[in-house]
Amino acid sequence: MTLLTPEDVGERLGVSAQTVRRWIADGRVEAFRLPSGQYRIDEEQIESMLIPVKHALDSGEL
Repeated sequence: MTLLTPEDVGERLGVSAQTVRRWIADGRVEAFRLPSGQYRIDEEQIESMLIPVKHALDSGEL
């Protein structure tokens, strides 16, 4: 399991780290909270968010 920071996730998805933190607070993204208070997100979860978009692009839906 590879864990990413909100900054890493934001860079991959083209959004700010603050947006990623808001998604965590809203429950749209599941994250682990470290004892230091920092968040980590499983890379597989982020990759699964990208699959529908990739499929849509490949099939010409977008």
